[in-house]
Amino acid sequence: MAHISELLGPAIIGYITNFEVNMSTKDIVQEKIQASISVKEIDITDDSEAHRGHAGYREGGETHFTVRVVSPDFEGLGAVKRHKMIYSILKEELEGQIHALAIKAIAPSEQ
Repeated sequence: MAHISELLGPAIIGYITNFEVNMSTKDIVQEKIQASISVKEIDITDDSEAHRGHAGYREGGETHFTVRVVSPDFEGLGAVKRHKMIYSILKEELEGQIHALAIKAIAPSEQ
């Protein structure tokens, strides 16, 4: 099987990597959620500044977020399962850049 760099070429791989590296954490969160579930509405707030001086805060922010997502994928699911879906999607970010994540996961019928 061919390596991805053989299929796409090193210039494309470099571009993709550079694009991902230069994205803000907020943009990455939005892209990952929208790529993983059906999203009717999404609102992401960087709450980091309100946590200046507290655990997990880093200069430059992007450590504490509130995510509000409206998705038909949440229909019939309880809050714990909805939150687990979002945690699973953002696993890598929660192990790294993101210190705290508040989730409001809403089904369209609940609006």
